[in-house]
Amino acid sequence: HHSVPMNNQSMTKKSLKNNNAVCILASAGLMLAAQCHAEQAIPALIQQAESALAQGQPQQAAELYEKAAGMGESAEAETGLVRAYLQAGEFRKTIAFSNLAAAEHPDVSETAALLAYLEDREGQTAPALAKLDEERKKHPDDAALLGAHAEILIDRLAIPQAAQQLDDWIGRNPPHGDIYRLRARAALAACNREDLIKWRGKASQAYEAKGEWAAAKPLR
Repeated sequence: HHSVPMNNQSMTKKSLKNNNAVCILASAGLMLAAQCHAEQAIPALIQQAESALAQGQPQQAAELYEKAAGMGESAEAETGLVRAYLQAGEFRKTIAFSNLAAAEHPDVSETAALLAYLEDREGQTAPALAKLDEERKKHPDDAALLGAHAEILIDRLAIPQAAQQLDDWIGRNPPHGDIYRLRARAALAACNREDLIKWRGKASQAYEAKGEWAAAKPLR
């Protein structure tokens, strides 16, 4: 007696099922690999963009931030893109994209800081400062909010007030390059050469300690 061969149809079904399972696993593997690649690539692109921005190359920075933002959800890439547009003088793009970033990331303080800064640039200084005051009550040690607040005050010649806010923050927080650089700017606006040299040096050291060489370089 010969054994009866398995029905061809059932073999085909089984084969298709196995193929589908392999395809699903392969797709899942590819998706996971792509996700891992994006997770690694986004911070690297942001770092390159920050470096370009620090070297006064906003167009190059914008391209890198755009690439990072296109690879996945990243509030840091989107707020960075706003800063790049602002530095490049593309005001319309800056406003449009900052509103978009604020809507997508309402809990990210840097978007609130950027919006307030832009509001001041449109002549709405009092509302901008009021919004920052409210946000800073909730997040008193947030560097982005303080930075926007102090920058507006310096630009509007409320220099002693800006210096006091910065000194208060510096007294209770670890070294921060951006805040020290702003403190140097307040010293420059007050024509205090001694403080200007001191805070530029501190800013440079704070950036170098974090490996942010491009930001440190112009301050040496």
